Amino acid sequence: MTSFAYTVLDNTGKEKQGTINATDAREAANQLRARSLFVVDIKEGEQKKSRTSGGKATKGFLRFLSPSRYLAPGIYDRSLFFRQMALMLRSGYTVVQALDACSELTGKLRLERTLDRMADSIRKGANFSSAVAEEKKTFSKLEAQLVASGEHGGDLSPILERLSQDLSRRREVQRQFMVSMIYPAFLVIIGGGVLYFLVTTVIPKFADFLTGRGEALPPTTQFLLDVSGWFVTYGPTLLGSIGIVTFSLLVAYTTATGKRAIDKILIRFPVIGKTTLIAGMAQAGWTMGMLLRSGVTVLDSLRMTASVMNNQALADVFESSANQILSGRSLANALNQSVLPLLMQHMAAVGERSGQLEQVMEESGEFYRKELTARISTLTEWMVPVAVLIIAVPVGLVYYAFFSALLAVSGAG
Repeated sequence: MTSFAYTVLDNTGKEKQGTINATDAREAANQLRARSLFVVDIKEGEQKKSRTSGGKATKGFLRFLSPSRYLAPGIYDRSLFFRQMALMLRSGYTVVQALDACSELTGKLRLERTLDRMADSIRKGANFSSAVAEEKKTFSKLEAQLVASGEHGGDLSPILERLSQDLSRRREVQRQFMVSMIYPAFLVIIGGGVLYFLVTTVIPKFADFLTGRGEALPPTTQFLLDVSGWFVTYGPTLLGSIGIVTFSLLVAYTTATGKRAIDKILIRFPVIGKTTLIAGMAQAGWTMGMLLRSGVTVLDSLRMTASVMNNQALADVFESSANQILSGRSLANALNQSVLPLLMQHMAAVGERSGQLEQVMEESGEFYRKELTARISTLTEWMVPVAVLIIAVPVGLVYYAFFSALLAVSGAG
């Protein structure tokens, strides 16, 4: 038998230290967990703690040259971190050992330093959830709350795995949403560019040739020439105005008031609004289901769901629902908001009556994820004919006007 020095947390979150005899570190950790203690650190005798892999692994020179290493950690990096932590804790690692290992494995310098600070905080007596909560620039309030829930409930590894899955789904929803928004915007820009090129470059050259003959032009041709003349004169001013408006909107979107106003417009905008709402409902269902399953109250679940909404209009709706819960209303009644789909209210009512609200919320999130995927697929299928129309109609109109004018001039000659 070997003596191991340990640091643990009891059910109240109080830190305790001591020694225990076991054949190896894993058996010692299992004995402590059997006492309903959360293992923070464990080491043999009085030897100094070493990193799991014998010190930070020597990283290749090319890794330090990678630009992505110096970017802020995103959803994917956090999802990978929580998955790695869950795996290591299930394998018998202590929290400190797992943090050290994740620090070595991450490819982001900022996340590596964050994990090192967290490990140092825990060695000084902090618990894992408080260490996560301190890193506000890296982890959200939702993630810190779920980690705290897992610590107090003694099921940290499943909570971390659930967090990883939630972040992965959120990343996929965001990717699908961006695809659905970027493609239409790209087509509009291309179509606008083609039209602008035609009316400012191609048509004026035809105009010089046709007007030089001194013949009356067909109405269609004359209309295009007038439009072309207007764009040649005022086109730069128009483009400059569009640029200024776009820049102003982007700047306004960085402010709380501007974001709220723009998001309220977007949620009611054709095509974009419906897609935004479906994506938000998918995220809301998953988030509430995960929080409720982790023991978080309905009130706190609504507030945390509001905090993860990308659209401020939806965030305000869930915050309003939370305030109605405080007034004593049921979740189904609190979700009776004009912006939210009626299905969300009915799903909440079913969950409350059956006593399986967390499962119903998760199923509603999956339902809306499938609806989002189907909607994006439909939009993508429609993009090809729409793109053809956007580009072909102006070009066809120019050809028609040009040849009708040539025929008119030839007939007059």
